[in-house]
Amino acid sequence: MKRALKDQRKPSKLSGAHLQSIAIVVCAEPAADFEVAKKLRKDLYERGLRKVDLFVAYSSRKAAKASEEKDIIPFAPDSFNWIGRIASSDLTAALKQEYQVLMDLTEGRSFPADVLITKLHVQWKVGRHLAQREYLLDLMIDTKDQDLNKLIQHMDHYLNTLNKPTAA
Repeated sequence: MKRALKDQRKPSKLSGAHLQSIAIVVCAEPAADFEVAKKLRKDLYERGLRKVDLFVAYSSRKAAKASEEKDIIPFAPDSFNWIGRIASSDLTAALKQEYQVLMDLTEGRSFPADVLITKLHVQWKVGRHLAQREYLLDLMIDTKDQDLNKLIQHMDHYLNTLNKPTAA
């Protein structure tokens, strides 16, 4: 996490009209949030995005292996060693990908998810506003204790409506 605090991320222009790759990070629990994230991934594919990867934080490796979900990238606390290096070969391969946007739906509930967010190669990171996570994300949306669907709606509105290439 210290690396994330010191990271001097370069500003980048990003337009919702040109998005092609998104990483979504979500916790497996609560199950309702996980279902919302799967629906979001399906909607993004239907819009024509080429790559939408769903990274799912489980409470243990056993829970991750017990999950029969396909097309997700599972990880657990033991996917990283005690200093934050990746200890999972599946996760190592997934982290070689580059994304334009990361949508953080974990809301700070998972420390391994925060470690993953710092390690992903992403131009732009967006999530819910939490004061203790300001160093982690590029855009934080304050939704005043609204549900996850409302947060996703705000993210989508910013990425696809306000952030047009013709905007001043």
